[in-house]
Amino acid sequence: MLRSIVKQIALQNEDALGDLETFYVERKALQIDTSENPFAAASDADIIDLLRKLLQRFKSSMMIIDALDEIESNRADTIRILRDFYAADGTVKLLFTSRSQQDIKELMKDWEPIQISAQSSDVTRYVAFQISHRISKDELRVTDESLKQHIMKQLVEKADGM
Repeated sequence: MLRSIVKQIALQNEDALGDLETFYVERKALQIDTSENPFAAASDADIIDLLRKLLQRFKSSMMIIDALDEIESNRADTIRILRDFYAADGTVKLLFTSRSQQDIKELMKDWEPIQISAQSSDVTRYVAFQISHRISKDELRVTDESLKQHIMKQLVEKADGM
């Protein structure tokens, strides 16, 4: 994830892109195994330092990290690292999105959460459309109207505002 953020930031500014190119060339010169991508082989600490350097190229930056709950490996470490990029002076702003999960709540306990959820009427319309669409494409075979209504009701209830 950090490498993706570095790439996205570097593409926003020529000087930042130059910093990334320098980082790549310096790492390439130090490599023993030249078949390995030096950017991919860099340590997380080196990538974090590079990201801090790139962010200094901007008067202000905003990072939007969607779906923290979908981080599968080292979620706690990744969240701590991302959280540490926040700058109280406003130069780096962060927005995280996630489903409500206890470990994330604990890691983000010092941050003010904003809860957003879809209205059940929105979910109902979406589910109804998807059921009709899938029936018309023969991806779903439901001929009993009461079964169709039951499926829709269960999906809307279980979605719980997702």
